[in-house]
Amino acid sequence: MGSWELATIALLLLGFSAISGRLERSLVTPAIFFTCAGLLAGPVLGLIDLRIGSEPVKLLAEATLTLVLFADASRISLPALRKEFAVSWARSRCGSRSGCPWSGIGCRS
Repeated sequence: MGSWELATIALLLLGFSAISGRLERSLVTPAIFFTCAGLLAGPVLGLIDLRIGSEPVKLLAEATLTLVLFADASRISLPALRKEFAVSWARSRCGSRSGCPWSGIGCRS
């Protein structure tokens, strides 16, 4: 990865951080922003020329995935997660016949 590609990626990160507050109120998620920015900077404008499968691309993909997953996980509401886990656990135990996919086979009523 040359210095031009690295500078372009750094500029995209800085640009995203500058407008991320406005993007929170829109339908544009970070994943959509970076996908569109990558398509524009790569194939459309030719600013980034990275070969699929090369080591820099693998490293960039891993770093991006880590950041996206961390950002999504940081927005999880613990009370909502506990409630959802309790509901899904209760359904998996077949606490009610109406939600039981096996229609009473080994399920408690």
